[in-house]
Amino acid sequence: MKSLLRNSLVVSGLALAAFATSSVLSKDAEASGVATTKNVPVTFIYTKAGNQVRNRGLMANTPWRVGKIININGETMYQVATNEYLKASDSTLSGNTASTPTNQDGVVTIKINYLKRSTNTNNSFIIKSETRRVKLNSTVTINALKFDGYTVVPGEETWTGPVQFDGETFTIPYTKDGEGSQVAKNGMVTIRIDYLKRSTNTNDSYIIKTEARNVMLNSNITIDAPKLSGYTVVPGEETWTGPIQFAGEVFTIPYTKNGVNTLSAN
Repeated sequence: MKSLLRNSLVVSGLALAAFATSSVLSKDAEASGVATTKNVPVTFIYTKAGNQVRNRGLMANTPWRVGKIININGETMYQVATNEYLKASDSTLSGNTASTPTNQDGVVTIKINYLKRSTNTNNSFIIKSETRRVKLNSTVTINALKFDGYTVVPGEETWTGPVQFDGETFTIPYTKDGEGSQVAKNGMVTIRIDYLKRSTNTNDSYIIKTEARNVMLNSNITIDAPKLSGYTVVPGEETWTGPIQFAGEVFTIPYTKNGVNTLSAN
């Protein structure tokens, strides 16, 4: 009887190996590494429902390509065939391992970052971070939280959409109250316009005049070059029309100084 069982397991092992090579390996995006059985005579396998497969098992110290990592009845399991799973506790996983397994019911972990946004990336930071367990491919709604000293960016108060993969990260942006270039609650932002004396020698370039304007974020505006005594706007730069993309955005209208020769290429 022992001899028959052993031979049966060997044949079963070869059949599973063929599946792992031909089927699971062909789906590289789903592969999560290689699980190697421990040094025991027989390692049992289970169905997705958690039932032990009675007529098959895996040999000692054999590697199996993993298709998915799931949770069955609180136990992490590695898929080694279409409906056959190996206990994580009965093996060692190596390779491209997943950080969080998908439960049998399709639940995954997502991350939400509440981010203080800045036009200076060195001054951006996470105010708070949290994780949630949600259904894969389900539609979720994320609402901005209230934080003392911070205001959510207008238009970013809520987000609704599908969860596409385990470990997906979502970001809700905020500005710091009292910080320059912030977005007002009504969506108004401050932009700056520099009227610049341009020179081929950067040491001789300077701002003739500067002004600030309050405008609606994402609106289209037109900036016309004003007449400045002693200066002429660079031809083709008399006007600019376009969208306001962020608070604190700076626009430049270039001028040359009257009576000063400019260099030209031969």
